[in-house]
Amino acid sequence: MERNKIEQFMLLNAGNFNESDIQKIQSKLESVPEESATLVLGTEFKKPTTSLIISFLGGGLGIDRFYLGQTGKGILKLITCGGFGIWAIIDLFIIMGATKEYNTNKLISIINRVVPKKSVQSPVQPSVQSYQPATEQPVAEIQETNVENNETNSAD
Repeated sequence: MERNKIEQFMLLNAGNFNESDIQKIQSKLESVPEESATLVLGTEFKKPTTSLIISFLGGGLGIDRFYLGQTGKGILKLITCGGFGIWAIIDLFIIMGATKEYNTNKLISIINRVVPKKSVQSPVQPSVQSYQPATEQPVAEIQETNVENNETNSAD
């Protein structure tokens, strides 16, 4: 993908990713072919501040985990009323990071789908040619000829 498109993408979406993942994302975006750039650039991400608000308002019911697509954790949080309130409070501090991680994983999976896989080519194997004797006589005829030559040579 073109460098200016990558820079625009990062300006618009840098807040949706962890700072530690930005370099990895930029290097992955460079490998995206131009014909697939629209798919990657048009991807919508979950906003970390939105997930924080959802966690504050409905964290005890697991709505924040459902928002991130973590159905199992959402159900568990719903059944336990936010882990008896403890899990809901902890999520207030970690939900923004979880949202950024979700966005990074989503982008990387999209990039992996649109970037063609490099085919692994095996080194060229030298062809093995079978040994062909110089004469075209069958082996049995060659042995008979040698036996006859030995008998005539021994009689001399």
